Amino acid sequence: MKWKLITTLALSISIFLSVNIVLIFKGGKDISRVNYITKWISVKEQDLLEIIPSVDVFIPKEEQHIYYNSSNGSFDRFLVQKGESVEPGTELFQYSPNELNATRESYQAEIDRLRKEITSIDQHISEMTRIKPSSKKASWKMKSKNIKI
Repeated sequence: MKWKLITTLALSISIFLSVNIVLIFKGGKDISRVNYITKWISVKEQDLLEIIPSVDVFIPKEEQHIYYNSSNGSFDRFLVQKGESVEPGTELFQYSPNELNATRESYQAEIDRLRKEITSIDQHISEMTRIKPSSKKASWKMKSKNIKI
């Protein structure tokens, strides 16, 4: 077992060395091993500018896909046309609520309930201001009636 390992290792090393020797002596003509600098240039400090000439046409660097959320309602209409300029925050399309009538009816029922409550409170206030005791004795009786109830 040990001699197989030694033989395999020796064979691998000999193949590696023979391939490298062939590459050094046969392939060395195309690639020079040493390069010398013949012309020296002094270094300058300057800003790097990238100028892209264009004729008022801007193409975005990245494309952003915008999807509408179906839970907000169904799609109604687009608010911008193709090619129209938009800025961040510009609304692109409009939703139509799925349960528009149900929402409207619930708000109307809430309005009606609040109006009835306002009328009831106004009537109660007017009754309280209308009933004024004429004397201290009458007010005592009224208080005692309230206590018994």
